Amino acid sequence: MKNHSSLNLFNPERKDNSVWHGRPLGLHSFGHQQLFDKKRITETAIDIVDTAVTGEISSNRKAAPSFCHCTIRGAVADALNVWVEGSGIKRDDYERSDSRWFPSHLSGSWRAGDIEIQLIVTVLEDDRALIRANIINKGKDIFSGKLNVQGDEHYVNAIQAWYDFTGEGKALAPGIGVVNKKLGIGYPPDVFPYFRLLAEDKQLFDWHYANYRFAFAMSGNNWTAKNIKVANGYHTWLQQQELDLNPGESCTINIGFAGEWCGCSEPDPASENELITKARQCASLDFDSELNQSKKFWQDFFEELPIPSDRWSSTEIDLYYKAWTCIYYNVWPQTDMIMYQPGGATVSCNKVCSSTFIYPATWEDSLAAILLSMCRPKIATQVIESMMETVEEDGYLPEAPGSTRGTQLVCIEPMAAWMVYTQNKDKAYLQRIFKPMRRNLLYRFHFANWRHLCAPSCRNYSYCTISAMYMVKIAKELGLPQAEIAELEKWHADGLRAVDAFWDKENAYYRSYINTNQGTGRMCDGTGGEALIPIFPGLHRPQYKKRIMEVIRDQFLTKDDVITRSPSDLKFEDTFPGGNPKTHVFSLKESNLISLLIGMKQADKTIFERVAHGVVKNILKENDFNECYTLDGQGRHNGPGSIFGAFGVIWSILMVDGVVDDMYDLD
Repeated sequence: MKNHSSLNLFNPERKDNSVWHGRPLGLHSFGHQQLFDKKRITETAIDIVDTAVTGEISSNRKAAPSFCHCTIRGAVADALNVWVEGSGIKRDDYERSDSRWFPSHLSGSWRAGDIEIQLIVTVLEDDRALIRANIINKGKDIFSGKLNVQGDEHYVNAIQAWYDFTGEGKALAPGIGVVNKKLGIGYPPDVFPYFRLLAEDKQLFDWHYANYRFAFAMSGNNWTAKNIKVANGYHTWLQQQELDLNPGESCTINIGFAGEWCGCSEPDPASENELITKARQCASLDFDSELNQSKKFWQDFFEELPIPSDRWSSTEIDLYYKAWTCIYYNVWPQTDMIMYQPGGATVSCNKVCSSTFIYPATWEDSLAAILLSMCRPKIATQVIESMMETVEEDGYLPEAPGSTRGTQLVCIEPMAAWMVYTQNKDKAYLQRIFKPMRRNLLYRFHFANWRHLCAPSCRNYSYCTISAMYMVKIAKELGLPQAEIAELEKWHADGLRAVDAFWDKENAYYRSYINTNQGTGRMCDGTGGEALIPIFPGLHRPQYKKRIMEVIRDQFLTKDDVITRSPSDLKFEDTFPGGNPKTHVFSLKESNLISLLIGMKQADKTIFERVAHGVVKNILKENDFNECYTLDGQGRHNGPGSIFGAFGVIWSILMVDGVVDDMYDLD
């Protein structure tokens, strides 16, 4: 395949405020600090679903020139600050004048008086990065002062009481700064998996620790190394040198980065010099050559992807390729995930450190595996197998693999596994995943909820039933005994009856959940966006199809064709009791498009087209990828750089173009 002729993502004049940058199968990423500069706060995650939107970077200009870095579970960002002071200019005088995202790099410009500083970062392979700092005197007078490069620490949405960070940065030599960090993750015990009841007393958690470190190396000589203390008593490094610039003159330095994720092991003191050497070698590289290699890496990747049809505008096509960048960027390599030791690649909720959650999750794994099977089937296969490795003896699989039993989120792993199989044709892979996947499906049928022992939902029974359908396909493909196939077929039939029980015959819609606090269980009265999932082919009675599409059109579709989480007039009940009221004004999470779009396309192509195009147009307003969106396109929750929004764009475009329909393998 070739790139689309209108692809514009590498145009240096293109304005794009997104903040995430890294390499697939890498452990470290970079972003713009000013979006993330949030001090530690005490609200719980469910109270703070409104994480930073990309647009905020345009309204927060007062900041020193900087990029920030993070890694797994990175609720704290470590910033690299570059500024000059002197001739009346102080660090607090700088304002950001420009910021731009490209698949291959991030760039930013800052100005104070007559001094302009331009920073560009490109992440290389092997957990290295190269930053170029260009300082320009745009005035009419000679500038005389100091060039400063400093480490720093900034809290990033560190809202959970079960995170704990310690560490410090040190200037080990002129031009060299090294940072060591210890990350603590507090888990409640499995027998009492109620986070927020325990959150006020950290002693009640089980604590697990991981370690990481990284080094920065400055090019050139004449650096003076200092160890300093900054906000919150954090010890860090500072490198300085004298700087004189004539009018119109500029100074350019390279800053090399090398990161090391140590997992549960303590960093080896003997390898610190190796890390420093790696950073120094990186700083000595030719920046333009490395940047061109980074561009080629992404251009080559884009050439392997399905090309959008001419039905999409040039800006929508750019968003499509940007979404693929996001999907591939979020792939972790095999590594020690603290409580999780995957055998292969995994996919992060999102890597960039503005997120509340930088860790693999089952929905992200599944959606990314489906997409990557079209271009990276080996990685997609690893992702599915890594998930299945964490299924416990009784079938439990956490929402975030390796976590405790606080949440388990019914997903579409068997569908994803089958779609990956249609691409890799590896029957041995199906054999390896079948038993844990079967155990997990039975567990989820028994506990069709999200929070520990909360209300079973129409959403979850729907996904269980879809999963059972694909488990039957897998069992037949493996040639298993008829008795085993019949058992799975019974689960599927039982699931269909369960979904059917949610249908409100009087109001003609699917209700959201069963209130298990009411005796043996009473069906709630209202409906919600995730109660639309039974439109998936074969989940609903044929006579309900027209009514479901009418409900979608009249109750859940806005004038801008955004499909919402709550109906306009019908009684609203979220997927489970006590759902966050803020979600009422959000789009339906784009992850659900995996089930909705194919059903709508078969039921009513006009409404399907409205929804698919509406998804792309709404996300284009934000021009970034979050877990869900406001109805006017502002990204909200677990973003930017999140799998859900990126999947929504790609799947909507490919469904409209008829590229992926056959992957469902529907009878």
